[in-house]
Amino acid sequence: MNSKDFVMKAHCFERLKLLLSVYVLVLMLLSCTSPENENKVPVVSPPTLTSKPIGIVTESSTSISDNNQESGLNVEPSEQIGDGVIFEPIWSPAGDTLIVTGSLGLWLYNPDSLSSPPRLLSQYRKPVAFSPEGQIVVSGNAEGLLSLWDSETGLSFATLQHQPDYRGFVVAFSPDGSTVVSANYGGPLRLWDAATGALKEEHPYSNIIALGFESDSSLLVALAREPNNLEVWDVDSNALVTSLSGHKSSVLNAAFSANSNLLLSTEGYGHTLIWNITTHQAIETLELTSVASLSDDSNLLAWTSMGHPEATDTLVNVKNLRTQAIIEFGFPRMAIKSLAFSPGEKDLAIVTSDTVLICNLSSHDCRKTEGNFLESIVSISVSGDGQRIAFSQEYPRSEQIQVWDITTGEQLNTWEAPSAVNPVFFERNGNNLFSADMGRIRLWDINTGEQITSYSGFNDIRSAVFNQDGTVLACGGTILVNDGAQNFIRFWDLEKRELVRPDIETMAGMASDLAFLTPKDDRLASVSLYQSTVQIWDIPRGRLITSLNASSEILSIDADPLGRYLAAGTQNSLLIWNIETGSLLQEIKTNSQVLDLEFSPQGTVLAYSADASISVLDLETFTPIQNLVGHQDIVTQLAFTPDGQHIFSGSADGTLRGWWLAS
Repeated sequence: MNSKDFVMKAHCFERLKLLLSVYVLVLMLLSCTSPENENKVPVVSPPTLTSKPIGIVTESSTSISDNNQESGLNVEPSEQIGDGVIFEPIWSPAGDTLIVTGSLGLWLYNPDSLSSPPRLLSQYRKPVAFSPEGQIVVSGNAEGLLSLWDSETGLSFATLQHQPDYRGFVVAFSPDGSTVVSANYGGPLRLWDAATGALKEEHPYSNIIALGFESDSSLLVALAREPNNLEVWDVDSNALVTSLSGHKSSVLNAAFSANSNLLLSTEGYGHTLIWNITTHQAIETLELTSVASLSDDSNLLAWTSMGHPEATDTLVNVKNLRTQAIIEFGFPRMAIKSLAFSPGEKDLAIVTSDTVLICNLSSHDCRKTEGNFLESIVSISVSGDGQRIAFSQEYPRSEQIQVWDITTGEQLNTWEAPSAVNPVFFERNGNNLFSADMGRIRLWDINTGEQITSYSGFNDIRSAVFNQDGTVLACGGTILVNDGAQNFIRFWDLEKRELVRPDIETMAGMASDLAFLTPKDDRLASVSLYQSTVQIWDIPRGRLITSLNASSEILSIDADPLGRYLAAGTQNSLLIWNIETGSLLQEIKTNSQVLDLEFSPQGTVLAYSADASISVLDLETFTPIQNLVGHQDIVTQLAFTPDGQHIFSGSADGTLRGWWLAS
């Protein structure tokens, strides 16, 4: 950006701030509650989950204990790569709409026109249930917020508050559509009026994993009981219907068939059972099953098996429970997350780690939806010219490396590493990319995805960092020796392609993060897994110089490129030390994990993650100047462009986002 463009944008920014301030004031006046409305049952629209406009000054979720300053401006991202993580499909009663739940909201597909872009309702989350006639949808989230909305317009007409519980949440409509039932794992069970949103009943059940209705409209709940049992209760009579035993470990998930005569239950080790509620017997047993689903009329059962490491295909099996006939759908090494039969058993929806498939059960043809779905981002790196970004993801796509063009938003290449990748990092002065996997550092040609060379010397690698000129790579991991595994930091000269300097043994455990401390590259900071201490090492001598202590587990560290500061992110705070004196300069309370932090290449600002947002700290005043908002889940990775004007973040929501930073 040239100076003229910057001045023009600054003038526009100030005008926008003034207009938005007036707008916020008007909204505050309109939102005042009148006395006559105080005792009414609240029926309100759901909150908007998208990020706030640029220029609205709000308080950050982080609190600064030392200086108590307000945080900076909330800023939306300028770029986004990825459509987020997707989870499970839900069919409408007529089969004319398929909702796929995701980290960014609900994706609405027309099954007859999969080539058309889906509609995204970003204000809603899972779980999801349609009313019997399909006109009303209830959706919720782990925070216990339920929304009732029109399936055609997407507009909410009521918001219900249940108890928050991150262990599980289920919803259902009664057969006549008049009642919404909600329950989370810890309880309670609540019944709501579907027309008004008013609470009708509450029942003190807990460990709830499934809801169902019998043919006479009696409400059933499935409860997970220790050690490995299931109980089914009739809510209307508060009577135990049956107790089911046969699992080998704790039951994680369950689902009733449409008329609740069958119950499907799965455990962590892939053991799936189909129960007849009337006879209290298991009628089907599936071993090593990753996902399974029953059709509405209980005729069909679909499941996938846990893949063998050497298998070339992933199989989806569909079994007719009456005739025992089985058909198979084969997909090349595809990670399948969930399955759902359409009403009438015409199609089977399959959600994978990167797409949605709809397979016709008669023709066996499968159609693929559009979308660039990702998994949680575990590592990102920006190239030295600031034009490309590379990243790796969480399982089941942990072996995949992707490279994108930042300026055009186009994917340049993607390829598979031999095993799970973490981290990835660009070669400082070239077009190549390093990755770490299973104790080996690999150098890749990003244009072809071909491996150029590799470096061995570890059994497992957990961390890696370049020195400032990019000639030496330090890695932390484990090495197998005669009496077992030991934890070391090792150094590679990338020009000579050989190990240099003494190995450093980290007695505290495997080094989970590393940082070179000075431009001379003679000192290194390390933090080990589950530890609350940063260790400072003399690299030429391989000796420990000192340790810096925190009050909780340290998750991330980084060093100022000018050699002044060392920063550490903990379970609930950001710490900044003076490198030369070892004195603690700042402690900023975040009330959430700081999974990553990054100094700008010029040493002017420090960016750090706190939950789903990123704060940018001015290093002259140690005060926040910007709050980068837009992610829908925790921020896991940060990376600056070389000019320090642009920062990219990776998140558990399955997106990478980029922000321009204020001058």
